[in-house]
Amino acid sequence: AESNQLQQQLDHDIEKLQKGGICSREEIGVIKESPSQIDKNITLLETRLNAQLSAGGRKSIDDVMREFAEAKKKFRVTGEQFKELKEFCDHVEKELKHRFTDWKKIRGITAKHIRSRFTGFLSQKGYAGTIDFDHK
Repeated sequence: AESNQLQQQLDHDIEKLQKGGICSREEIGVIKESPSQIDKNITLLETRLNAQLSAGGRKSIDDVMREFAEAKKKFRVTGEQFKELKEFCDHVEKELKHRFTDWKKIRGITAKHIRSRFTGFLSQKGYAGTIDFDHK
């Protein structure tokens, strides 16, 4: 009873995997080449690959992988630097906007103070007048 239940569970799992995208086993057929012939073909392909790589200025696949790792590292470092620079620029922009706002407030307060003192000075002398500021 227990082995029957395990067999049903196994059949259910296999059916589920096959429906989920795992293909059934495919037969390769009869291999016509001997193992030594396959080894010779592999060696020939490796020789061709190394010749193509050396024609491009690279010595081996390891060199290509090493160059790829270095390029990937440089890309990551450059990306981090770009992110830090962008954050710094955003911070500087925010600070400059805040400074500009403060400067406009101080400019207005200074203009009011000068206008008041000018009017007071003129009234002491018995004159009347105004002073206008053009902040362009």
